[in-house]
Amino acid sequence: LPFPPSLPPRDGDGNPRGRDGAGATFAMRSACRLASLLLLTAGGGALSLSLRRPPFHLCRPLHPVTSLIRPTNPVLCAPPPDESQIEECGDDGIVTPSNRGVGPWLRENLLQGVEPSADTFTIMAVYFVQGVLGLASLARTFYFKDTLHLSPAEVAALSGLFIIPWTIKPLYGFFSDAIPLFGYRRKSYLLLAGLVGCLSWLALATVVDNVQAAVLASLLASASVAVSDVVVDSLVVERARESSEAGDGSSASGALQSLCWSCQAFGGLASAYASGSLLDIMGPKQVFGITAIFPLIIVIAASQLVEEQKTGILAEGVASIAAAASAQSQRLWNAVSQRRVWLPAAFIFVWQATPSCETAFFYFMTNPIDQGGLGLGPEVLGKVKVGTSIAALL
Repeated sequence: LPFPPSLPPRDGDGNPRGRDGAGATFAMRSACRLASLLLLTAGGGALSLSLRRPPFHLCRPLHPVTSLIRPTNPVLCAPPPDESQIEECGDDGIVTPSNRGVGPWLRENLLQGVEPSADTFTIMAVYFVQGVLGLASLARTFYFKDTLHLSPAEVAALSGLFIIPWTIKPLYGFFSDAIPLFGYRRKSYLLLAGLVGCLSWLALATVVDNVQAAVLASLLASASVAVSDVVVDSLVVERARESSEAGDGSSASGALQSLCWSCQAFGGLASAYASGSLLDIMGPKQVFGITAIFPLIIVIAASQLVEEQKTGILAEGVASIAAAASAQSQRLWNAVSQRRVWLPAAFIFVWQATPSCETAFFYFMTNPIDQGGLGLGPEVLGKVKVGTSIAALL
């Protein structure tokens, strides 16, 4: 920055103020130097605030004005990165961290700080599929209503049946822990769940033509999602335990849970609008056929899991199975009998047991106007689901 000219300020009569204006001139020069320093410091501070991880820091002053005031001390315009991420200081006075690039950015922003691995991508895939399977939710309801001609009470009763596989999730956890399939406790169950889900939706798209077959296929599809959910939850628990032993349990487990729900919400958002718009251009069975593709994502992700083969208790006889079941039941009872567990569980039970008008409201929205309904089409309902998915993502 240029300094002011060496002309002392003068009063109204043209006479210099002070002792030939030297003091005033020095004061003005000092003020300019101070302003320059403040500008440099403020600029560096704004840069450090605008970047989540500062890409550099200054290891020496960059302007001669700063050296006039404190020539021996460097000015840091951004906090230095960790020592493990610093390369050598170059001739230009800039230190560059070694972790710049696409990979670290994806880890911090897309994976929310979770270490990328085969387990991580498998967990993400399962939760994403859980969300994207909402593509067939409207199609199945319209299929029961318009093709099978079921009443609102019958559809509501069937919806209750489809929740049964989710209520017996502890059984899936026991079987996966105690009875490895082909020597694997995680990988094989995920592969089986993905294949069963794919075949169930394919059956709905092709051979199913009555209520009984539709209920059976829907139950198998729901069970496949529930089994995969239990298995990946065990992976999440194992990752959280490893992080806890490493001294970073709370933050790592919280980031992993946030990543899980984000993937599920993103899957729901990706399929929300399409779930309605596809029904305007094709029938429910065609939508079922498209939905059958997504469980294969679980199969592909599970095939990449690295897991040590183990022998199950089946090799040790029926007595060992009974002993293991008794031990598992005792541990489950010890957990449920705690007040901090059963009290929130009782609240959730009462909340979920509250009667809902969801099915009746669906019939009210989709029935023609001359039948007392609103006459809304699938595309409008898909737009409503988009808003719901955005709220879940936030």
